[in-house]
Amino acid sequence: MRPYPIVLKILLVLLPFLSVAQNEKTEVDIYPHWEKGEVHKISLKSTTTDIVNKKSLQYTSTFNANFKVLEKNDDEYLTEWTNSIN
Repeated sequence: MRPYPIVLKILLVLLPFLSVAQNEKTEVDIYPHWEKGEVHKISLKSTTTDIVNKKSLQYTSTFNANFKVLEKNDDEYLTEWTNSIN
């Protein structure tokens, strides 16, 4: 007995469920876990490579950001942020 008809029947039964899953919510819920008054610091580093006259040139930049939580409720923050570029 060939397994193809069985697999085909299973796929036909599951297909409606797979198409419903594609129409679901496209947002991500993020719930605040920082507390009022907390300060968080991040540093992002970016490297860019250019080729000029067949030579590779690399440029690096760093972006520093500080976030302070001014207010917080069940589903959002009010933050203050400062930055510096090196």
